[in-house]
Amino acid sequence: MHSKAEIYFTQQRELFEKELKSLKRKLTNIALLRLAVFATGLMFTVYLVWQYNSYYLLTSLPFIAAFLVLLKKNEVLLFRKNYALNVIKICDQELEALSGNYQSFDGGNEFKNAEHPYSSDLDIFGEHSIFCMLNRTVSFIGKIFLADMLQSKGSKSEILKRQQTIQELHSNSELQMDFRAKGMMLKNNKDEVEEILNWTKQTDVFTKKKTFRLVLIIFPAITLTLLAGSFFFFPVEFFLVSFISQLLFTGMFLRKINFLHNIVSRKHNMLIHFSSLFEIIESNNFISPGLTELKSSCFNNQRSATLQINRFSNLIRLFDNRLNMLAALLLNGLFLWDLQLCIKSEKWKEQNKEVIEKWFKALAEFDAFISLSNYVFGNPDYVLPEIEDKELIFKFKDISHPLIPLKERVSNSFLLQGEGNIAIVTGSNMAGKSTFLRTIGVNMVLASAGLTVCASEMLFNPVQLYSSMRIGDDLSNRESTFYAELKRLKHILEAVDKHVVFILLDEILKGTNSADKLTGSKALLRQLASSSSLAVIATHDLALGEMNAEFPEKINNYNFEVEIVNNEFYFDYKLKNGICKIMNATELMKKMGVKV
Repeated sequence: MHSKAEIYFTQQRELFEKELKSLKRKLTNIALLRLAVFATGLMFTVYLVWQYNSYYLLTSLPFIAAFLVLLKKNEVLLFRKNYALNVIKICDQELEALSGNYQSFDGGNEFKNAEHPYSSDLDIFGEHSIFCMLNRTVSFIGKIFLADMLQSKGSKSEILKRQQTIQELHSNSELQMDFRAKGMMLKNNKDEVEEILNWTKQTDVFTKKKTFRLVLIIFPAITLTLLAGSFFFFPVEFFLVSFISQLLFTGMFLRKINFLHNIVSRKHNMLIHFSSLFEIIESNNFISPGLTELKSSCFNNQRSATLQINRFSNLIRLFDNRLNMLAALLLNGLFLWDLQLCIKSEKWKEQNKEVIEKWFKALAEFDAFISLSNYVFGNPDYVLPEIEDKELIFKFKDISHPLIPLKERVSNSFLLQGEGNIAIVTGSNMAGKSTFLRTIGVNMVLASAGLTVCASEMLFNPVQLYSSMRIGDDLSNRESTFYAELKRLKHILEAVDKHVVFILLDEILKGTNSADKLTGSKALLRQLASSSSLAVIATHDLALGEMNAEFPEKINNYNFEVEIVNNEFYFDYKLKNGICKIMNATELMKKMGVKV
């Protein structure tokens, strides 16, 4: 039985495949028609001029107009073709993702941080990561915002607001597709956006010179008057002197002009595509508070971000005419072109500098939420978790890891409640202890982002999550595994002293000898049991389970058992109460050829 998402992406792919074939035919016809108009117009005009006189050059005007209309039509068709190609690509990627293949998506390797409280242990970033599963952002700023969401704890009000936003967006698959297909045309990077944002914070150079405005009116007026007069009564030398004077005047400010132009140059297409994304936000009527706030952020005194960015994009396009040497000489000699555009750019900046950063922040947030809503759309069986911020409780029913293929998932139910409560999970090698810890952690991260979780029921308190699961030595800093783990535990205990946290620990103090490990682990458990925080600890050390006798109301034992049948291991990956009874390290070593 196919899911709703699979049916949708399959249908969309078929629809746009047909559209693409039609568009290719139309583009071919437009290309042939343009060639015919150009050739006919050229031959017709040349013939009339050759046979009669140069006034017949005017006959070329209808052909030029027709050619320009066809050129515009070709531009529209090319946009539609690229849009169709993007939709087809999206559908192919999502159909792969629905089968558990996320290789097409960016895993956010640049956000990996071994010092983060949990992201490294829980595979939040990297290949086949949570970020890879979620990330459908089309802008670099959206990608950063999404990464930040997965690395930060939200309050109850923030999470509820995110839930409402995602629930509204996930039900509008057409909006998701439109935003992503248009966004994929966005050839932008972090540096280009940051260059513009940094420029808006810089002091104006040209608009501060008030005499400039008068000069920019008077000088071109004189030059154009002398140009017109040279056809009738002024010597042409007067015009040439004025023309050269304007070039020299422009040259006096060339360094400052080049500085500004280097910031905005060739960003026309990027801004045009950004404006198409802003238009999607501005043109939709939203209900949830988060989306209505994002939409309102895109307006400044009734002027929309789309309108203002299009204005700025057109200024950049005009400014870029200076890249053509001949055009630069003519435009600056006649109009002081570069200075005119510098003044207009700084005026635009003055009008919008207070809101442009807010615009891009709103777009980044919307981009991230489109990714999250796509995840919810593709996983309709997942449940929206409930949030409890008064009682310290973590209740999971039929919870499993979303990155494990559906056919291989084994779900478990679990409850941890009350200050200082600790769950000790014992079990043999490969029985599922570490996966269970990551399952809890990953679903807490998803829940904090406002997402549905891979469970049939979840109730949680949005406290800060900490983990210590993958600690290794650091040769660059000459740190042993044991010392690195102690540093990690120190950070966790410092957090425990300040506020309530939820802790996931996998095999405490594994970098030292057995006696010290047991002594240190028990001391740590006593400290945690007397705190306000909660912890789930996976261990091979069955002696830690005996701590239940010391703290019967604080420490509870759970296990993952293994059965050995005909020298073969059987794992059911089901969480059970009590201490593990069967360990398998010796049998595993025998299988590897170690004589035990």
